[in-house]
Amino acid sequence: MHRRRLLLALLAALVAGVGLASLQVLLWPQVTPSAGRALLAALAWGSWSALWLGLGGFALWELVVLVARLFGWRPRWPRLSTAMAVAGVFVAVVAFFNQEATREVLPAAHRQALGVVAALGIVWAAAWLATRRWRSSWLPAALFAVWATGVWWPWWGAQQAAVEPELAQPAQGFPWELGPKPRRALVVVWEGADVPWLLPLMDGGMMPFLQSQWPRGSWGHLRTVQPFSRAASLATLATGCSPVRHQVVGRRAYRLRFLTDQPVSLLLRGPWPSPHQLPWRLWQRAAPPPPREPTLWQALGGLGVSSLVVGWPFPWRGVAEEVPWEQSPPLDPGWQAAVEEATSGSASKAGPTHRAFALAAEAGLRAAFGFREQKPQVLIVHLDLPSRLRPLWAGEDPGGVLPLAAQFLDSQLAELWALFGDETTYLLLVSPYGMAPPRPWDRLLANVGLTGRWPVSPKDSPDGFFFLLGPGVAPGGRVRGARVADVMPTLMYLLELPVAKRLSGRVLLGAVDEGWAGSVPLRLVPAYPWPRW
Repeated sequence: MHRRRLLLALLAALVAGVGLASLQVLLWPQVTPSAGRALLAALAWGSWSALWLGLGGFALWELVVLVARLFGWRPRWPRLSTAMAVAGVFVAVVAFFNQEATREVLPAAHRQALGVVAALGIVWAAAWLATRRWRSSWLPAALFAVWATGVWWPWWGAQQAAVEPELAQPAQGFPWELGPKPRRALVVVWEGADVPWLLPLMDGGMMPFLQSQWPRGSWGHLRTVQPFSRAASLATLATGCSPVRHQVVGRRAYRLRFLTDQPVSLLLRGPWPSPHQLPWRLWQRAAPPPPREPTLWQALGGLGVSSLVVGWPFPWRGVAEEVPWEQSPPLDPGWQAAVEEATSGSASKAGPTHRAFALAAEAGLRAAFGFREQKPQVLIVHLDLPSRLRPLWAGEDPGGVLPLAAQFLDSQLAELWALFGDETTYLLLVSPYGMAPPRPWDRLLANVGLTGRWPVSPKDSPDGFFFLLGPGVAPGGRVRGARVADVMPTLMYLLELPVAKRLSGRVLLGAVDEGWAGSVPLRLVPAYPWPRW
């Protein structure tokens, strides 16, 4: 009896694994395996699923039977048809869940294919339930052949419907006039900041520089990439393209050489820890791929505009890794003393807090000395101080670490702005995502003492923000409905540079003065050229 139960569990899990393999490959639009490799993938995921899901399901049912017998109930082991129906429903649920979770990171054809596989899972379950009384030796084999063909057929259709985006070609010359001297810009990224966090601090006098500049510029919330991914959000901000185009969807990448030579990132979500769903340890960790579209600094370089990037968290091409700076302590003694005083009551958090302030100070120093040495027209500085400290000190900040971080960011922003000293310079302050308070269930657990923290996090995809200041920017304006991808085309337009048609974002005309919009034409080009480095 136990052997029969184990065999049925392994067989149902094998069927589910074949369906999960097709779902996983659908999450990798860049992968186009041959028929042989697709068959190998189905066998790999099917056998891996039979081992783990099958053994897990068998153990779970045995536990249920054991507990039920304690109460005088003797449940019967499901028949083959019931086990196969459960496998189909399981694949359908996983497909529906991933279809919803990937609405902004997968091409439409692949998301539709996920829905087709989910529907096939329901049909498969219904077919098996309808054959419970049939006793035919060829029926299981025939249905399995139909299932294996059906769940992989949508992948083939999605590959035929998907159009691989062409990459921009290297510059062969400029079909536009850049003017004698393009305008300059300071772009500062405060990762993890948002308007609900900043406005009370400005009203409390913690950020005098930003408060003084706020009425002169335009601002708005930024709807971030959903589902949340830090790498995808930053890549969308840097390229002005959606994840479907730039194809950066995670900070980790994996290489499955039996299936494809390209690194892949997006993993199937389900009741398993990542990357446990990749079979048989036939994968290797790889460096995450850079965006397939030019970043802001690459587009500027291709247009002949000099730029300097400091502190960007991913080693994409064009990011300044080593900018000369003086060998002085990264954190000023005054700020060092203030941080020590603010963290004196929380020894466990003092170390991460000091490191976060030191990294932000170092990025500011590298930006200042790099600007003085290279004199770029566009300076891009990335700071992750809010994203490091806000989850750490949310709800329990007796020493005022977060207000101190706001004061530090404000003073650093004023110092960087003072480097330009020119009324024709733009200031772009932006965060691709914000931090959200815990959900009601998490709050309930915290209130009853089951969890000791009340953290904020970006996992629910809260809005980021942008603040824009400079010539042609509407003073005191608030822009609604902005997205992270809209930041780059808006900045390029204000710099009087062409805007690429390939960008997923649009120019935020709500942030532009009407006189400027009427006198400065919007110039469009097919794509930005890659710079020759």
